[in-house]
Amino acid sequence: MVRVLCGLVALGLLMPVSAQAKGKGSQYYEWQTESAGPMHGYSGWAGIGNGRRSLYCDYIRVPNRECVTLKSGKESCRVTSWTLKQTCQ
Repeated sequence: MVRVLCGLVALGLLMPVSAQAKGKGSQYYEWQTESAGPMHGYSGWAGIGNGRRSLYCDYIRVPNRECVTLKSGKESCRVTSWTLKQTCQ
């Protein structure tokens, strides 16, 4: 239940990026945020407009890495933060 509520809160923060010509009234939304740890977004149908399922939402979590080259010539990387990308179409 908490996961669903968090997803709906994230969905409420979505900002319209562009409208695509898939059909009349078709829209595309994208929202992203950066955090110290991985976060959950919302996956599923969003009941926006006329009480019907009009948008399908999904998310991905992308690790942000910092890399350094060691004296030996090898590259060492570590995850410093995470980016959550939420999209709805």
